[in-house]
Amino acid sequence: MDLPLDQIRPFYRAMKAFNAILYRQENLVQLKMKPGEMFALDNRRVLHGRSAFSATGGTRHLQGGFLDWDEVYSRMRVLQAELGILE
Repeated sequence: MDLPLDQIRPFYRAMKAFNAILYRQENLVQLKMKPGEMFALDNRRVLHGRSAFSATGGTRHLQGGFLDWDEVYSRMRVLQAELGILE
């Protein structure tokens, strides 16, 4: 981080305030997933993270993947046309 000395404290105050806003209860969505469930999000539009995990008698498997959004939107348009669904 390349900040002038007089901007360091205000920067950290702003970061602390921003972090407090992020963790307000009304800004959180918490999910406890079951085996076989999937969760998808647009990584460019959502801040996300994971809380602590304790593997008591089980394992944790996280699989990442990527979608080509042009292909997704094209497929949605085709399916909407085939099914007669209007936006």
